[in-house]
Amino acid sequence: MQGLSPWATKADVDAAREELKADIAALHANLTAMHGDLRAVQALLTEQNKRRPWRRRLFAAGVALMAVMAASTGARSQVMDGNKLYDNCSSSRPEANLFCRAYVAGIYDATLEQGYIGVKVCAAEGVTVGELEDLVSQYLAAHSAERHLSGASLVTRALAEAYPCR
Repeated sequence: MQGLSPWATKADVDAAREELKADIAALHANLTAMHGDLRAVQALLTEQNKRRPWRRRLFAAGVALMAVMAASTGARSQVMDGNKLYDNCSSSRPEANLFCRAYVAGIYDATLEQGYIGVKVCAAEGVTVGELEDLVSQYLAAHSAERHLSGASLVTRALAEAYPCR
């Protein structure tokens, strides 16, 4: 719409007003349609969030727990080696066991989705985080000479040994 000249007549002003009303009505209709689309997207996202597998939630909890633990240690960068992981997995402290479960579940999830350090794991349906934690604890106990390696690589080795892709 063009601006009105200072010499516009009442008819010109009325016509411009009607044109503006029509534009506003069209915008209102578009916004109403977009609002409906946004509600549909929100409903879809809510439904997908409800369907999220338990391991993704546990992975998210593990990431949050690791962030809290890193912040509580003065944010010093420390690599989780096999010895530290074994200490957490074999500890009687509940927070250490939760850390172990979350760490193992996170590495397991990474190896299922896209592989980790070139290794992909093909676990059986219905395997539980508890079973994975036990498997990794047994591997770490049996391979004490390798515990100087990173925890992630040791978890991956344990999982690949137990659940190789064929």
